[in-house]
Amino acid sequence: MILKKGLFLFSVLFFFFVRATYAQDAGKVLPLKTILAQIEEQHSVKFSYLNSDISPFKIISPQKSLLIGEKLSYIRTQTGLSFKQSGKYIS
Repeated sequence: MILKKGLFLFSVLFFFFVRATYAQDAGKVLPLKTILAQIEEQHSVKFSYLNSDISPFKIISPQKSLLIGEKLSYIRTQTGLSFKQSGKYIS
C-alpha cells in the first residue's frame, strides 16, 4: 500500500515537473530587451536601439514558431514601436 502511494506521488510530481519544463516562458512577461536578444539568437539578426526607447516595455514573448516578420508585427502591436529591416540588421 505504501509503495502504491509513493509511486502515485512520484507520478504526479513528475507530471507537473515535465509540464513546467515545456511551458518555461509561456505567459511570462519579459523585458523587451530580453525578447529582442532571443529573437537575435533565433533568427541570426542584430537589433539596433537605444536602451531608453525599449526599457519601459515588458511584454509576453512571441511564439518561437513565428517568422521574424510576424514577431516584429507582434512587438509593434504590443508596444507601438516600429522597425526597419535591412538584411540582418533591424532598427
